[in-house]
Amino acid sequence: MKEITSKKIIILLLLLFSGELAIAQDVTFSQFLYSPSYYNPAATGIDRGMLGTLNFRRALMYMPAKFESYAVGIDQSLHDTELKGLGGAGIFLVNNREGEGNLNTMALGIPLSGRVELTDQWTLQAGVAPVFYQKTIVWDNLIFGDQLNPYYGVILPKSEAALLDAAPRINFFDFDVGLWARWESDPSQQSNVLNDVFDIGISIQHIPEPNQ
Repeated sequence: MKEITSKKIIILLLLLFSGELAIAQDVTFSQFLYSPSYYNPAATGIDRGMLGTLNFRRALMYMPAKFESYAVGIDQSLHDTELKGLGGAGIFLVNNREGEGNLNTMALGIPLSGRVELTDQWTLQAGVAPVFYQKTIVWDNLIFGDQLNPYYGVILPKSEAALLDAAPRINFFDFDVGLWARWESDPSQQSNVLNDVFDIGISIQHIPEPNQ
């Protein structure tokens, strides 16, 4: 009984602290390992060759409104070239639709990474991703309070409220940074040798905190 009570207290405290810190929410995918450059630009080119990713997510499937997100990305390793210090380069596109397309968010990023061989087994990559955002909203598809009647429902085709500062589209730039470390038991890339890999990374999004 005491164990259940302590768990409830911990969950309540986490909810309280998260409520103070939560400001906005980015698009997230359940299989985040299949879009590494989107979550951490330092992961760009961590593996040899070219990597292509495709993600799709639909939330609240039984609701009449749409909450759909998809992401596509490609990154190419550059550390296997003759130029030392290069990690990789890539590009990703993320689109998020909310409420029958009333609110649409598009993000186009170009992640770049540099690479340092710390030891024979440890590799460190640092990355940055300039991101272009475009948010659009269809005001005519939204319903405001002055359009409603308590008995007849929607009675006005458009809201009479003046949206002085409202715009159907905004564009802004943003950028993300990150670090990625990899340990390999045998980094020689021999096909007949077992190679254990351990990855750890950290990233920070929305460094300039753009006004949306």
